[in-house]
Amino acid sequence: MDPRNPEGYNGRGVLLSEQGKTAEAIAAFTKALELKPNLPHVYSNRGRAFAVSGDVDAAIRDFQQVLRLDPTNAAAAAAV
Repeated sequence: MDPRNPEGYNGRGVLLSEQGKTAEAIAAFTKALELKPNLPHVYSNRGRAFAVSGDVDAAIRDFQQVLRLDPTNAAAAAAV
């Protein structure tokens, strides 16, 4: 994986989420956002992971960020 590619970290986060490794998934999504902070799908993925972990406030913040970046995102609107 190219360490400068945010999509690689996003993909890793998705796989980790599917494996139930929520904390590691959140870390991968966070790294992707550090590299490129304007990716609504990564905020959405991290928001879902935060929700699974029980951190509802962080999940809501991420879904709100999705809506700032993509106001037409129906899934994020429903999550908030």
